[in-house]
Amino acid sequence: MRAGTRLRLQAGQTTGSTIRAIHGWQLPVHVYSPGFVCDMDDIKNRQLKVVAETIATCREEHPDVIVVQDIRQQHPVEALTEASKGADLVVVGSHGTNALERALLGSVSRGVLHHAHCPVAVVPTG
Repeated sequence: MRAGTRLRLQAGQTTGSTIRAIHGWQLPVHVYSPGFVCDMDDIKNRQLKVVAETIATCREEHPDVIVVQDIRQQHPVEALTEASKGADLVVVGSHGTNALERALLGSVSRGVLHHAHCPVAVVPTG
């Protein structure tokens, strides 16, 4: 389980809060290529599966925490920023694997920090 997920669940368990697992996603760029055929239902189902599997693991490890699934077909920064309007805290992961990458925030982390309407915690995902 990712560090950001652990932090959210621990916060939810401590405060009795509901955790809203937001997954913002966009279609891959190659979908717009001429002659490329894609199954939109398959793409959406794969996104649902990723989130459902992560939430299932969370529920097993923290059965007392309420976790709500929220999947949005929009850029992750937009999805998290919009959701931050009604949140107490937004937790995002940082994918940095070495000292230089950890020092520089990724585009989603940086975007959420600049646009969120509530406090933001950025945690390493490793």
